[in-house]
Parts: sequence; structure tokens; C-alpha cells
Amino acid sequence: MARRAVYGTAALIGLATVVYSAAWWVAADRFRGELDGWAADMRSRGWAVSYDLVRMEGYPASLAAIVEAPSIGAPENAGGWRWRGPRMAAKVRPWNLGRIALDGAGTHLFRAGGADEDAIRVATGNAFGLVLRLADAEATKIVLRLGDIAIDAPGGVLPRWVGDAEATVFLPDRPGRADRGRGPEPPGPTVTLDLGDIDFGEAGSGAHVRAIEEASLTAKLIGPLPRGVAAKSLAVWRDGGGTLEIGEVSLRLGKAKGKGSGTVALDRNLQPLAALSINIEGYAGLVRSLVARGWLTARDAGALRLGLDLFARASTGQPGTVALPITVQNRRLFLGPISAMRLPRIEWGK
Repeated sequence: MARRAVYGTAALIGLATVVYSAAWWVAADRFRGELDGWAADMRSRGWAVSYDLVRMEGYPASLAAIVEAPSIGAPENAGGWRWRGPRMAAKVRPWNLGRIALDGAGTHLFRAGGADEDAIRVATGNAFGLVLRLADAEATKIVLRLGDIAIDAPGGVLPRWVGDAEATVFLPDRPGRADRGRGPEPPGPTVTLDLGDIDFGEAGSGAHVRAIEEASLTAKLIGPLPRGVAAKSLAVWRDGGGTLEIGEVSLRLGKAKGKGSGTVALDRNLQPLAALSINIEGYAGLVRSLVARGWLTARDAGALRLGLDLFARASTGQPGTVALPITVQNRRLFLGPISAMRLPRIEWGK
């Protein structure tokens, strides 16, 4: 009797193993089929999607699609940008294909326009992501965590190094519109970004000097979704009422701290146009840091410090703390009525 029970248990375990194995392979084929189907659909709409090889791993606990040499290119009407990445791994549980974990550490190449555009090279020591389908909210949530990020970009606009970064992007199925006045506007994409150890040092220098210790941003995109970062696409977004609503932005540079909110748009030359309200603690240290990093001349620093002292007494009454409006216009940064510094021109792809 006991022997028959043992045999029966073993038979059930064997049957369950066979059934689970079959289910795993079915799920693996489905997962790979969905990837191939997505790529074929994108190609039919003019996108250049390619990869050298897809192999399935992870049996029995998970499904992992290993994608070799992936690349994506947008058509001209979507900005014409290009991305080429390292080997990517997308992992799911066989019973939950709506939750995808990503691993994409390595070197990523971005081009804002065609093949003649200089590439932005982003090398990450580690890069992990999570894509969640939120059926109840009719949206997709993307969480990305990156570390040891080295950036080589033309123009010197972007930082050259970021120690760590975490971004959460919320993408609703119905993006926001620019045609205001026709009823409630659908929710637009929102992003929360946290950065640490940001270095704007000179290219070619081996040492990392932290220009900004910490930075965070919570923002919402208003207007038609831009189809890329090329000049034509951004002009369409701007002309359609495109703005970036910043719910909160904060920075920490040495002992100086700033926190505020406002809006950012693009002017007729596609340069930043911003209006923010911000509180700064320890602004004297901030001015010294800007001079030490070569972002502000000693002469301008004296005038700026005097103006901030006047604002501090009028706005907060607390030494070293100031509440003031910040605007960016015609490539100049204004603290209240004070012109603080000239900003570099951003050259977008064509």
C-alpha cells in the first residue's frame, strides 16, 4: 500500500513536471512571437527594428529573452532618431507576461537625426528596468535604474558622468492633446527622475568632480507627444502648445539646496524658455561653487551675491535663504531681474 502511494506521488510529480515544461515552452514561444510580431508591426509602419539573435533562457523559474545587437530607428516623420544598444535581456515569469524585467548594461549609441549626426555615447556600468502593464489604469509604467553612467555627447550640453539615476515613467494609453478648450484634457506622460553625482567636467579629463551632488524632477508633458528630439518634431510640439509642467525640481550643490516648480517650453529658436519659482538655502556657497567650476565670472558673482542678499531680506528675512523667480529666456538665466549667466546653445538634430 505504501509502495503504491510512493509510486502514485512520483507519477503525479512526473506528470506535473511534463505539464509545466510544456507550458514553459509554449510561453517561451509566445514571448518570442510577441517580440517578433512587435518588430514586424513597427517595420510595417516605417520603423527600422533589427536584432541579430533572440534566444530563450531561464527554465524553469523564468523566461528570459536574450536579444543580441538590438537597434531601433525612427522614420523621418517621427524625428529620424536612432538607437543601438548592447545585448539586452528581457525576463518574465511564465504566469505573468505583463511584468517584464530588463537588463541592458553596456554602451548605448543615440543619434538625434540621420546617419550624419554625431552620436551620443552612453556607457552604463549597470542598467535595470521594469515594464508593468497597468490594466486598471489603462497605462504602462516603466521604471529604470542605472549606475556609473559615462556620457560622451557633442556640444557639451549634457553631463559627462552620472553616478546613479532612477526614472519612473507613466504612459497613459490616451496621451494629452494640444487642443485645449474641448473638454478635459487626457492625462499626459509623467516622469519622476532622481540623479546623483552629476559631473559636467571638461571632456578628456580622467577625474570626476561632482558639479551637482543630487537632482530630482517630477514633471508632466502637455501637448502632442513629440515624435523625437529632432528640430522639426520639437517645432511641431512647441507650435501645438507643448510644455513641460514641473511639479517639483530640486538640486543640491555642496551645502546649497534649491527646490521649486514651474513650466518649461521652447522659444522660436527651439531654446529653453522657463519660468520657475524656487527657494534656495545657502546661496552664498552656490555662488562660490559656480565660480569655482567656471560657470560664473568673479565679477558677475559679486553682482549676483548682492542681488540675492537683497532678495533674501525682502522674501524670507532669513540669512542665506532666498525665495525668487527664475526665468530662462534668450539663452540667459535670470534670478529675479538679475541676469546670472549665459547658457550654451542647444543644437538639435535636423
